[in-house]
Amino acid sequence: MSARIAEKPVTATFMHDGRQHWQCQACRYQTTVTAGTIFQATKLPLTLWFLAMHLLTQAKNKVAALELMRHLGVSYKTAWLMKLKLLQVMTERESSRVLEG
Repeated sequence: MSARIAEKPVTATFMHDGRQHWQCQACRYQTTVTAGTIFQATKLPLTLWFLAMHLLTQAKNKVAALELMRHLGVSYKTAWLMKLKLLQVMTERESSRVLEG
């Protein structure tokens, strides 16, 4: 499998701290697939983030951080921060859309 970093081919991958890293063959720059995203410094599995996204987007009513805490099995602070980050990203995406008609 290969990826691209700043328009340069990347084929060298390696594991570090249990996470896969990509390295540019030319400049040896290293990155991960979560770099530059809200998941960049998380210690939680991405599956937990995706479950939180699912719960937030599929609920008929607003989901409280306390409810996320119970469903995800994380602390209240973690659930609150996850909800905050996810809602910020969703709000930014929606505010950049232009309505026509």
